[in-house]
Parts: sequence; C-alpha cells; structure tokens
Amino acid sequence: MTRWSSAIALAAALGLPAAARAQDLPRSINETPRGPGTEQEEKYQTSTERVRPGWEVGAQVGGGIGAGIGVRAGYSFVPGLYAGGSMTHFLGTKVATLLGTDSETQTLFGADVGYKIFPKPNVELRPFIFAGIGIFDQLNENLRIVDQSTDFTVWPSFLAAYHFGNAFVSAETRLQVAPTPMHFALLGGLGLGL
Repeated sequence: MTRWSSAIALAAALGLPAAARAQDLPRSINETPRGPGTEQEEKYQTSTERVRPGWEVGAQVGGGIGAGIGVRAGYSFVPGLYAGGSMTHFLGTKVATLLGTDSETQTLFGADVGYKIFPKPNVELRPFIFAGIGIFDQLNENLRIVDQSTDFTVWPSFLAAYHFGNAFVSAETRLQVAPTPMHFALLGGLGLGL
C-alpha cells in the first residue's frame, strides 16, 4: 500500500508542470501578483472581497518524518478563506526488524482549511488546519516487524508564500497533534493559480 501511495504522489507531483504549461506563466519573480488566491487590487477591494477567487495547485518537498513529498489543490474564496485537499507521503526512518531493515512511513490524505492574510500584495500568510486519514507504518516493538495502521490525523499548520504573476513559492510548518507521538514537518513548495 505504501509503495502504491508513493507512486500516486510522485505521478501527481510530476503532473503539475503539465498543468503549468497551459497557463500564462510569470516572466519575472518581481511580476505583480495576479490570478486566483492573490490579493485584490486596492481599487477593487471591499471589506468582504479581499482575495481573487479561484483554484490553486501546488507540490511540496521537505522533511520531518524522513523526506516528504506532497501535492495540494484548493479553492480561494473572496473573503480570504481557503479550502482544499492534499496528500503527503513521508518516507520515514529506517528501523531494524526481525526480517531486516524497513521504514516507518506515513501517507496522509485530507482537507486543508485556512485563512489568507496579505501583509504586502505579494506576501501571503496562511494559518490552516489539516485533518484527514493517515496510513502509518510503525515498528511493533514486541514482534520486531513494521505494522500498518490507519488513523485520524490532525496537523495545525502555517504557510508563508511569495506570489509573482500567477505562481508562488511557499514554506510551511506542520505539527502533528493526533495521533501521538507528535511530529514536526517543514515543507517547501511551488504552486500555480489556475
């Protein structure tokens, strides 16, 4: 199951450039932010219409529970609310088992809900919460084998992004609070407003 999940995550991450080719990509990192998920121009802003609505996609790499890769797709609503889904796979750490060496991996599927704050037009700060299902491969100390389990998982998180044109680069922190033990992860990403 873990190898299958890894293959799906890799295919989705490699598919992001195909979607990007169909878009009008930014010509410079200093280009004015535009497109879904970015702050409305001052002349179009009202107290309830701060963000351009639309779809965003992104891919992440990083670490925390071993190396990790992930994909995300979501929708930004006019007042700044973000709702989406994501999948992340952490390769985990190597452990000695009765049958040799194995990995304690995690594969997470779930939903993100957050709120976009723009201290500057090209800088996005987004506190969000991820909740979903996790597939966990963990060492069973008594049998000395890696067992697989499925459990509900919750990660309070924070994303910071720099927007240029309809693209963005991001960094995010995540703290797994359920199930225990707690884990911390740091991911960097690339994304595109569609």
